[in-house]
Amino acid sequence: MNRRTLFRRISLVLTGCFATFLAVPGIGMLVEPLRRQAKKEKRRRLLKLSDLEIGVPRKFVIRDRRTDAWTRYAEGPIGAVWIVRGDEKVDVFSVTCPHLGCQVEHVAAEKKFFCPCHEASFTDNGDIISGPQLRGLDRLDTAVEKVKGEEWVSVVFERFETGTQERTPLG
Repeated sequence: MNRRTLFRRISLVLTGCFATFLAVPGIGMLVEPLRRQAKKEKRRRLLKLSDLEIGVPRKFVIRDRRTDAWTRYAEGPIGAVWIVRGDEKVDVFSVTCPHLGCQVEHVAAEKKFFCPCHEASFTDNGDIISGPQLRGLDRLDTAVEKVKGEEWVSVVFERFETGTQERTPLG
C-alpha cells in the first residue's frame, strides 16, 4: 500500500467517525418526540380532605414539569382548579371559563362562580346561571384516596376546548 492510499483510507475513516458523531445526536433529537409515550392520566394529590370546609370553594394551583417538543421546563404552575366540598362528595372544576377561556372567580357573597370577561355566572355545582357560555364549568375526574390513614383529594388535571358545547380535552 502506498502512502497516498493510506492517507485516503485514514481520511475516509475520520470523515465517517465525524459524520457519525454529528448524526447520532441529531437523529435522536428528531426521533425523541415520537418515542414519548402518549400522555397517561396523572392523578395529582391536592390536599387533605380535612383542610376543606363544606360549601366553601377553594382555589388550588396545579404545579408540574412541562415538556414542549424538545424543551423541558422546571416545575411551575400549569393551571388551577376550584375545589368544592359537599356533604357527600368533592367536586373539582377547572378555573377556565368554557366560553372564551378567561379565569373564573368565586363570589362568596352570592355563592356563585363568575367570569368577568363576559359576565357569565355558574352555581357552586358548576351549572350555568346566565351568560353566553354553551356548557357549565368543566368538572374534573376527582377521587378521595386514603393515604396513611388520612383522606386526600386527588384529581386528573385536564384542559378542555373553549367555545363548544361538548367537553373536548385538549392534547
